Amino acid sequence: MEKRTNTSKWPALLTGAGVVLVVVAVAVFATTWATSGRDSQALPPNSPAPGGTTGASTSPDGTPDPSPTIGPTTSPSPTAPSDQAGPPTNPPTAINPPSPPEQTCATLTGLKFCDDFTGPAGSPPDSSKWRILTGSSWGGQCFRNDRENISLNGQGQLQLTLVDKGTTQCTDGRGYETTVTSGGMDTKGKVYFKYGRFEIRAKLSCAKSVWGAIWMATGSGPEWPKSGEIDFYELFNNKQETIKHTIHAGDPYWNTGATYTFPEPLCRDYHVYGGEWREGYIQFTVDGKPTARFTRDVHGANRPWPFDTYDLRLLIDLQYGSPGWPAAGSWDKSELPSSMLIDYVRVFE
Repeated sequence: MEKRTNTSKWPALLTGAGVVLVVVAVAVFATTWATSGRDSQALPPNSPAPGGTTGASTSPDGTPDPSPTIGPTTSPSPTAPSDQAGPPTNPPTAINPPSPPEQTCATLTGLKFCDDFTGPAGSPPDSSKWRILTGSSWGGQCFRNDRENISLNGQGQLQLTLVDKGTTQCTDGRGYETTVTSGGMDTKGKVYFKYGRFEIRAKLSCAKSVWGAIWMATGSGPEWPKSGEIDFYELFNNKQETIKHTIHAGDPYWNTGATYTFPEPLCRDYHVYGGEWREGYIQFTVDGKPTARFTRDVHGANRPWPFDTYDLRLLIDLQYGSPGWPAAGSWDKSELPSSMLIDYVRVFE
């Protein structure tokens, strides 16, 4: 009997192989597409490369958000002129977001220092944490330990207030008589800091002639400027939408700084001012966003960098312009009284 080859199975085999090839091709394509899509989502066109900076941010609807601007500053600080000011030497670097405002000193962890300013209206700040400033110093005002100048408001904030008393109260640090009193405080003799993450939530005074500051200066180390100075925020010169970050050091003396500008006056709402102070660098922030960064080589190897050697005290004060302090801008006493509110101070490890 003639042997016959059964060829009816080849169409089925070819069909099965085709299906396998198609499945494999689809799987490879899907894997490639998914990987490409994942990479694109992880690093969209507007994102920075590691260690870089990004351009204008966008809101959920795709429209550009008003981004703050960063630039050099030449305005004087409370303690010395910024005649060597310049832009940051390194691009801003992302850091931890600010802690939730609704949390309290009792619920937060990793704290080195904290004050929620809770207490009856008209009471002074906690004397175990703060020393109230008195007398004349920088600015055209007299610091007073009076409840109209510095006290809790009974709603969880500390209130610093500029008041025009109408008669001469003292002679300011430049020799001019002044009728204006104000409030300020520091942690001298209470607590000093070396490194940490600082968050001070505040609503600034809207007076055009205001010269407020949240800053750090000599602690247990040598006198200013050898120990260094860190200005988390200064606002003056009638520029309510612009703040200045500065660091000072010596000997020999040097300083550098950067400005940060918002699309609207900062006094309209609360903002969180502060930054990260770590070995070798200081990173300033506003509302958790990096604004300026300075490292120990900001002015070269021959310039002193005391920030890895000495501790500093924290200061919060509300100053005022005068003929002796023209950098604070023109002043109009009809704007007074005017207050700065401090919601909390938090210093983390």
